[in-house]
Amino acid sequence: VLVIYLRFAPKAHLLLLLTPLLFVWKIPYVAPLAAGLFGTPGAAAAVAGGVVVYYVLAYITGNAQAFGGGESDTMLQRFSDMGTGVIENKEMLIVVTAFVITAILVYAIRRMSINYSRAIAVLVGTLADIVILLIGDLIYDANFSLAGVILGSIVCALIALVMQFFQFNLDYARTEKVQFEDDEYYYYVKAVPKMAVAVPEKRVKRITTQRANQNVRHSHGKGKTRK
Repeated sequence: VLVIYLRFAPKAHLLLLLTPLLFVWKIPYVAPLAAGLFGTPGAAAAVAGGVVVYYVLAYITGNAQAFGGGESDTMLQRFSDMGTGVIENKEMLIVVTAFVITAILVYAIRRMSINYSRAIAVLVGTLADIVILLIGDLIYDANFSLAGVILGSIVCALIALVMQFFQFNLDYARTEKVQFEDDEYYYYVKAVPKMAVAVPEKRVKRITTQRANQNVRHSHGKGKTRK
């Protein structure tokens, strides 16, 4: 995991740490969507590493008594069995494959020059994730919960849409397309402004010390005249 992570996604450490936690929180499908929305294709490696870490920890937790003690030879055999059990875990392999493909697909779509590319990327990525998981379940009999996969994916898609709304919200109604050229290239530029909340203008009236003194003298003069 460390070799793959350091080679392909050295800066995606947050995804590597959060992915196991997302499994614990029952929203694991947010990980590949977030990787594709806010990361690079290399972030898929961090998500895959996080999935492996979760299943390794789950295996150790489920076999805690086997690692409780014993002779060194026996412990080496137990760790060898653990490695074999994790590598041959069909559920883990299916999830890793689904998450990597989903993250790369979301990244590719959100980079397209189309309106609402990020929202489309989330929807397509969620659908692809569901299809891959269900196909893997049919082929390898991984015992995924159909309702859990579908409902969990929908909830995670909504979470991802909320995340991208606050991070990258665009106003496609004011899209502008610009064309210009230089000596070597002809450029086609599509500019989409970000949504901004109109802030009311505040007018601040500054009163200098000299003007304030003049106003005070003028008011005193009026008071004397009235007397």
